[in-house]
Amino acid sequence: MVGERFYAFWLDASKNVHALLSDHVGQIASVGRWMAGIAAGMALELLQFAAAIVVAGVLLAYSLRLAKVARRLAERISGPRGGHFLEIAVSTIRNVANGVIGIALLQAALLGLGMLVAGIPFAGAITFVALVLAIVQIGPNPVMIPVIIWAWSSLPLVVAAIYTAYTVPLLLLDNVLRPMVMARGLQTPMVVVVAGVVCGTLAGGLIGLFVGPIVLAVFYDLVRAWLEAGETAVEERSAE
Repeated sequence: MVGERFYAFWLDASKNVHALLSDHVGQIASVGRWMAGIAAGMALELLQFAAAIVVAGVLLAYSLRLAKVARRLAERISGPRGGHFLEIAVSTIRNVANGVIGIALLQAALLGLGMLVAGIPFAGAITFVALVLAIVQIGPNPVMIPVIIWAWSSLPLVVAAIYTAYTVPLLLLDNVLRPMVMARGLQTPMVVVVAGVVCGTLAGGLIGLFVGPIVLAVFYDLVRAWLEAGETAVEERSAE
C-alpha cells in the first residue's frame, strides 16, 4: 500500500536522515538535476525577456527612421506587397503585445491585489510566478489553485469564500479578453494568430511569442493572395 510505504519512509527519515539520504542519493540527485534544469530554463527566459526590453527601447528611440528603412527593404524584396506585409507584421506585434503581455500584466496585478488583501503569504513571489506563467501561455492556474486550497485550510471561512469568489473569475479573464484584443483590427483570423502565439512560445520562448504569429500571419496572407491570383487567372481564361 502507498500509505504504508510512505509511513515507513517518513519514519526512517525521522530516525536517521543521513542514512536515508545515503540510500536515496541517486533519486535525490535526479530530482535536483530536474529542478536545476527548470530553474536554468526560467533564468534564460528572463534574461531573454530583459534583453528584448533593452533592444525594444533602443529601437523605439529610432522608430521613425527604422520604419522608413524597413518599409524600403520590404518593398525592395517583395515589391508593392512588401509594405502590406510590413503592416501585417506591425499590427500582429501590437495586438500580441496587448493581448498577451498586457492581459497577463492586468491579470497578475489583480491576482496580487487579491492576495495582499486576503493576507496570503509570499504574495509578491506568487504574483511574479503567475505573471510568467500567463506570458508563456500556461496560465496562472497551476500556482493559484494551490493558493485557493491553502486559503480554505488556513484562512477564516468567510475570507476564504470571498477570496475564492474574487480569484476564480480572474483565472478565466485571459480566456475572454485575450482573443478579443488579439483579433481587433487584424485581417488575419484569430485562430491563426493564437496558433502562432502558442507554437511560437513552445518553439522559441518569449521571442517566439512574437515571431510565431508574425510568420503565420504573413504565410496566411501569402496563401490567400496565391489563391485569389489563381481564381483571377481562371476567370480570365473563362472570359476568353
